[in-house]
Amino acid sequence: MDRREELFGRVRQGAEALAALANGGTNIPLNEYIDRSSLDALCDSLALDAETWKAEDLERILIIRDGLYDLRNKLRDVDENAAHSVDRILSAGDRLYADLERAFRELKKEDLEAAQAHIAALHRGPHIAGAAVPQTLDAMSRSAGEVITQAHSSLRHLDLNLMKVDRSNPDFEVLKSVKLSVQRLSASVFAIKLSAQQNVIYYGVVKLLSDGADKVVAELRQLLQKIQTNYEKAANFIGELSQLADQGSRFSRLVANFLGTAFLDLDRKTEVVVQIKVQSYHNGEAILCAAPQGDTILLIGKNGSAWVGDPKTGSIKPRFRVHDRAVFAAKAFKNELNENVLAIGTEDGLAILMQDMRDERYRSHIRERVVSIVSPPWGAKGSRGTIVSGSRDGTVRRWTLAEDRLSQISDESYEQVGRRLQCMAVNGMDVIAASSRELVFLDHNMNTLRTVQVPNEVASMDVINNDTLVVCGEGHITHVNLAGGSFSRMITASNDATYCCVAARDIDSFYFGTTSGRVGVMQLSSGVELGSTDVGFPLRGIVTSGNKLLAYGGEWNKNGRAGRAAAFLTVETKTQPVSEAIEP
Repeated sequence: MDRREELFGRVRQGAEALAALANGGTNIPLNEYIDRSSLDALCDSLALDAETWKAEDLERILIIRDGLYDLRNKLRDVDENAAHSVDRILSAGDRLYADLERAFRELKKEDLEAAQAHIAALHRGPHIAGAAVPQTLDAMSRSAGEVITQAHSSLRHLDLNLMKVDRSNPDFEVLKSVKLSVQRLSASVFAIKLSAQQNVIYYGVVKLLSDGADKVVAELRQLLQKIQTNYEKAANFIGELSQLADQGSRFSRLVANFLGTAFLDLDRKTEVVVQIKVQSYHNGEAILCAAPQGDTILLIGKNGSAWVGDPKTGSIKPRFRVHDRAVFAAKAFKNELNENVLAIGTEDGLAILMQDMRDERYRSHIRERVVSIVSPPWGAKGSRGTIVSGSRDGTVRRWTLAEDRLSQISDESYEQVGRRLQCMAVNGMDVIAASSRELVFLDHNMNTLRTVQVPNEVASMDVINNDTLVVCGEGHITHVNLAGGSFSRMITASNDATYCCVAARDIDSFYFGTTSGRVGVMQLSSGVELGSTDVGFPLRGIVTSGNKLLAYGGEWNKNGRAGRAAAFLTVETKTQPVSEAIEP
């Protein structure tokens, strides 16, 4: 037996073994992951004797090889409860795939290249050189509307070329173009390259943060088929992308958003850039929380010491101590009696300072670590302010200062939102509490109205407008649609950044901060970072004040000379010519 017969014999044996495993009964619902008829056809096609492998069969075999690759990737995403059967089938598929690759190396190189070229031609379809028929091409561009496409789809590649027809200029050479290439590297990793007018807009490797890679690829293929029909207006094409973004998973939204932004902005000559610069630093103990207080910002450290920051001058000056130990949350406001109220969250519970803020006036009777405080627009006249506290163990309580004392508004005015609470926010008449990977919406009676599941744990959040909530955490910034009451999209994702804080800037942008000390501005609609800077110390939070930004944090266990713990930042928005991207 020669080497060729040996290798192709192994392929035949491997195909027979895979078919036997798939048809012998398993503890996984194979029909939910693969088409059994296609699997049987694949095994039958590969179960050939060595002498029957002819050069004219190579095209079919190459397609089968991609099908086998796809099968292996699908099975790797199967539930771990079926690990035994999955491992056996995967092992057989891997062995078959490896034997098939070895067998290919025994074929003549020129035959293999000819087969690959023929498959590529089939994908490309019939075409004619535009230079040979300029008048016909011009007529076609007028009748085709504003979008002309070329699309190529295979199991491991998606390629899409778009051209925006400029009706005012009949010269085909200057038509605007967008090119998207998506290459599948593994079951959950894709390389994406998007370019416009030969300039690269985005190039990188994306790892899916959720399951469903094959479903997304199928959605994109359907999109390509729709795009290859004639569109009367570019708006129709953008509408298809929006529909895909609303219905698809994170990966399809990412691609659709890139395409939508690029295609709409091809004629853009200028871009908005935000410059963030450090105005002043504050050195001292770590700052755990900060709260706007009139025209100033109150900062409180890990030992209960406090400072007052003036956004106008950028100065941060010491003031009297507010507590004898760490303060984890603070909220300052004026009540209906025009009294100044400062609520602080400590290890021992909720404490209230009034008027001159020099002494603790009230303290809650419940001992718990309070890590978040908000003041929603509730309460009848005489309540002297409404305060809602959230404890680390997931309990949210509503408090009142009526009758000159701090008390829960009723014995039932609390809710257990989870095992651990991270933060809270106010949206209209509702309080939103974040617990692990769930957002809990509460009414004035502390009853749960609804919950929203998010894909990652929430570290911080802020309401951008009545319909939009931005949340962040380790490796992600996410948009939640408050009107629809559901997770909407992943704005950005990172393998190495831990986003610790977000704060609304305007209706289409927000500030963000990372634990490593990077502070930036991101556009909500596109997910584009408009500008950033590094403050040089570990970050815990940010507070906005007009065109100024206060970033605070610092090292908890800093020894020796006091380190940086806060900084005022200036924010300036500029419009400049679009910079050309460099081909990677």
